[in-house]
Amino acid sequence: MPLRVVTRRSFPLFAVALTVGGVAGGTTPPPPLVEPADCDTAADDAAIATAIRQRLLMSASIEAADIDVFVRNGQVGLRGLARSRAQKTSAGERAGDTRGVRDVANQLDVVDWVPITEVARVQARSRAAERAGAAVQSDAWISTTIGQALRTSRGVGSCDIRVGTQDGAVTLQGEVGTHAARELAVTLAGDTLGVRSVEAARLTVR
Repeated sequence: MPLRVVTRRSFPLFAVALTVGGVAGGTTPPPPLVEPADCDTAADDAAIATAIRQRLLMSASIEAADIDVFVRNGQVGLRGLARSRAQKTSAGERAGDTRGVRDVANQLDVVDWVPITEVARVQARSRAAERAGAAVQSDAWISTTIGQALRTSRGVGSCDIRVGTQDGAVTLQGEVGTHAARELAVTLAGDTLGVRSVEAARLTVR
């Protein structure tokens, strides 16, 4: 079941085309870089909700299928189910880090018990299979998704970061204002579905 977004008016979902590029023989070239774009500052509640929705769905550490996002006047409410206390905390942090958010009410219920009935075990296996499938993404999708997450992050605070991906290995290049911002950029990239590693030697603090 897809994560639901409830706002005062509808807003189209951000769509990313999935493309796969191949290299025929020879030396493997460096990953193509996705150039930075302008910062994505949410103009209204629907845009904020969409940004949060994307960030939660693309996180490798948060099972977001049962999370509802409500936004009104920049005030965000998270309701539904989190699969652990750590996931509840992470979901709240991702929401609060999104540009345009004024406050977050994290009302997620934690459901972390071991399934004991056959129905619950089947549901758990189905969720695990969906997560495993979602972890297989193209390099182009990964680069675009990370770029989107970085541009909507208030904590990263920089829209001058270029992202490249080769076989799930991500490269970050550019400048950020603080060491904390650099660490957050690396964390957000590493927590994206399909990412195997992050190299940030060329992501410098100005």
